[in-house]
Amino acid sequence: MDDRTVREARLERLHEATRELMAARTPEDVADVSTETAKDVLGLSVNSVHLWSDDEERLVPVSATREANDIFDELPAFPPSGSVAWEVYTEGNPKMYGDVRDAPSIHNPDTEIRSELVFPLGDHGVFIAGATDAHAFDDAVVSLAKVFAANVETALDRAARENRLRDREAKLERQKDRLDEFTAVVSHDLKNPLSVARGRLRLARDALDRSDVDAARSEIEKVADAHERMVTLLDDLLSLAQQGETVGEVVPVDLETAMRKAWDDTTGGTLVVDGPLGSVEADPQRLEELLANLFDNASRHGGPETRVTVGRFDDGFYVADDGPGIPDEDRDRIFRSGVTSRDAGTGLGLTIVESIAAAHGWEVRVTESEDGGARFEIVTTT
Repeated sequence: MDDRTVREARLERLHEATRELMAARTPEDVADVSTETAKDVLGLSVNSVHLWSDDEERLVPVSATREANDIFDELPAFPPSGSVAWEVYTEGNPKMYGDVRDAPSIHNPDTEIRSELVFPLGDHGVFIAGATDAHAFDDAVVSLAKVFAANVETALDRAARENRLRDREAKLERQKDRLDEFTAVVSHDLKNPLSVARGRLRLARDALDRSDVDAARSEIEKVADAHERMVTLLDDLLSLAQQGETVGEVVPVDLETAMRKAWDDTTGGTLVVDGPLGSVEADPQRLEELLANLFDNASRHGGPETRVTVGRFDDGFYVADDGPGIPDEDRDRIFRSGVTSRDAGTGLGLTIVESIAAAHGWEVRVTESEDGGARFEIVTTT
């Protein structure tokens, strides 16, 4: 076949591959399809896709061909400045080198790569193709590679939009679930103390009609207790509604300091530190709120003599107590709104704990402590 026929055949195969690119659901999937397409259709056997990582603050390799991995012991990640890849990413202009030794900036001067093509992928990253021979890429391949890189950028835009849409849908679903929980709690749990308050108020009025001041005072105190329970319940509901699954600035927080601040609001019981606690990456205020709710849960269920222990384990930290513990059959439901085994609680404390943990990307596990009580494990590693 002549050069024109080869180019047209490649272009047709590139259009077919583009449909697969557009069907990819995530940026990682797009990258995988891209590297294989560049190899199979364009003959760029040594290629890779590097995408910007907010966490690492650099362009990290997301996908590469086997040939690329064979050449590099470890595919490079490109930090800001000091590389052709970074220049292409920030400037938005492709660069082609028949011999990378002629490049004004090169990430690794000792690289085996001689020819190199670097194409921007918008705000997402760069596509890189290389060869161990100098001047390995002709004009036809470079032209098709430009078209291909533009298609990859479009596919990444689409995948990013769909990811954002899925995230929004998931967030809305979580908000709906939380609203359903709030509705159930308000309609059920608020009715109980409200009914108590109304009944006791009626009894107080009857007592006053009989001029029985002591009985009236007793009933009024019970009305006040019912009102206090409603205030507590509403405070917890507002805490969930206002803060949801969000956190502020995440910084290294000394766990023992946060623990003692949270304990200041706890009445009764004994607090024990099990070994060095170190620090944890967290929103300080929300970490204290999480700990305070766990301490309050232990105090409510174990009584004023409860012994609460805070310690570390390989994957995070734990809060354990020597109270009555949590039956196996209840451990899957204790984080649901409104679940409580004591009249003094609102059933929202542990829901708040799980919400704060989720906002940090943590997981909460519950098991039995060494003393037979409850042990809540906050898994902070991902």
